[in-house]
Amino acid sequence: FFSSRRRHTRLQGDWSSDVCSSDPHIKELRISFDAASAETYSKIRVGGVWEHLLENVRHVQQQIKSLGLSTKISVDYVVQQDNYREIPAMKKLAEDLGIGTVCFQRMWNWGTWPTEEFNRKNVYNPDHPEYQHLLAIFELIGHRP
Repeated sequence: FFSSRRRHTRLQGDWSSDVCSSDPHIKELRISFDAASAETYSKIRVGGVWEHLLENVRHVQQQIKSLGLSTKISVDYVVQQDNYREIPAMKKLAEDLGIGTVCFQRMWNWGTWPTEEFNRKNVYNPDHPEYQHLLAIFELIGHRP
């Protein structure tokens, strides 16, 4: 949410307050992390600033709390070769941030990558050579794909 529409920037002024108060019936706010570290985030989210993402999450959490809303924040995490080893760290980070749900998403190629590069990155594909390692990581954290 922040990284794609806000281009990895800090929220300015009362933007999040305006969003939260304009529609207090928002049940869930899903935020794309796609990494559990600054290094991986900057690799996957080119131009992204990890610290801004974390600041924005905390800011929105504070706005939700101060407005007395029931909106839940969840994490979207597109699993790929560059980030799948960080899945346990992402689960812990979400817990540390007070976020109860991490949605591990499959990659889709919307013409972003040439087919060969997409196939190399798409570790969630059962035919990928690292797919079994991904399944072992999912088992480790108690996630059922």
